[in-house]
Amino acid sequence: SNTNSNTNATTNTTKAEIHNTIHHENSIPLPPYLTNIIKETKLSSLMGILPQGNMVWVSVDDSLYIWEYGHGSLHGHGNKKEDFVCFQVPSGQCVVSVGIVKPKPGVFKDIVEW
Repeated sequence: SNTNSNTNATTNTTKAEIHNTIHHENSIPLPPYLTNIIKETKLSSLMGILPQGNMVWVSVDDSLYIWEYGHGSLHGHGNKKEDFVCFQVPSGQCVVSVGIVKPKPGVFKDIVEW
């Protein structure tokens, strides 16, 4: 019983510390095209941020949409599929995770960072 109360106190302190270190700065609305695509989700729809490349991703079932955010990158855009990079998983499996890595030296031009 004492162990549980100590664990809860530690957890609550940690949550309070985290709450004090995270601050909301800005909201960027989901582009209209993707809002419509997400409505058609059959099994899974996920999203995330790839801050190293200033990119956002949304997966809808076996499709992955990636676009650049910030600096007005989609100002006046985001209404058509052509406004995004789209990948489809050939096997039809749902996209559940996305990440980026630095390229191997010499594979791409030096301008490619991620």
